[in-house]
Amino acid sequence: MKLTTKNSDIQLSILGLGWLGLPLGNHLITKGFSVKGSQTKDAKVPTTKIKTYSLVIPSDKNLNWLTQDNENFFKSDILIITLPFKRQFNPSTQYLHQINNCIDAIKKTNQINHIIFTSSTAIYPNKETPWKESDKILNCSTRSQTLIEIENTLLNINGISSTILRLGGLYGPNRVPGRFIKTSTKKINGNDRVNLTHLNDCMNAVQTVIEGNRWNEIFNIVSDEHPTKKEFYGKQAKKQGLSPPMFIDNSSFGKIISNAKSKNILNLTYEPLP
Repeated sequence: MKLTTKNSDIQLSILGLGWLGLPLGNHLITKGFSVKGSQTKDAKVPTTKIKTYSLVIPSDKNLNWLTQDNENFFKSDILIITLPFKRQFNPSTQYLHQINNCIDAIKKTNQINHIIFTSSTAIYPNKETPWKESDKILNCSTRSQTLIEIENTLLNINGISSTILRLGGLYGPNRVPGRFIKTSTKKINGNDRVNLTHLNDCMNAVQTVIEGNRWNEIFNIVSDEHPTKKEFYGKQAKKQGLSPPMFIDNSSFGKIISNAKSKNILNLTYEPLP
């Protein structure tokens, strides 16, 4: 079903008012949308026009977590899922359980028409040619397999149309690219390429999908530029007055993610890398 009404008539719910979800909600409010947002019980959301709900999605199979207030959160036209895929999820299918619990809530309230899911370009394994959304993903990690299963599940909910945004590594306010190198002890292949996405690009992509009725699609949302990690993070370390990380040079090329589809169909333009 396509949305044909003006922005002010569209109710959005953002699952996860974190580093991405909170500024996204505030951005969409400036565009005229009505926005609900969820936070964990211990989170503190600054004063905002977003109507907030305390909501913790269980990471196991759970039929008893829905309350009246939780159900009200899911009474919207569009659900935007920005829940992070936590590294501590073990097994990684805990994330799948969270999404399935969301789907149970959606089916119970029966009001959501569309879903936007912020997936990750980490879904792609290394290869030398640029990854396109239509490429078949094989020989991937357990976490990638979990993301693939989640994406397929969301794209096949009866009566609901979903769009998947595969975001590159996120950077922007309070998330300076390369800060991790200060404490990282991992050996970094200097020949691997970076695939990054600015916060502004993420917000523009979500807005464009909604206003352009671009449903049942998958889009890579990633910068135009793909310097080597040695070049990029070496430059960032110098900017921040840090010692550059220890790079190793091996034959691995890493991967490059193509953003051609998002530029051609969504007409997105991307922030240049710093």
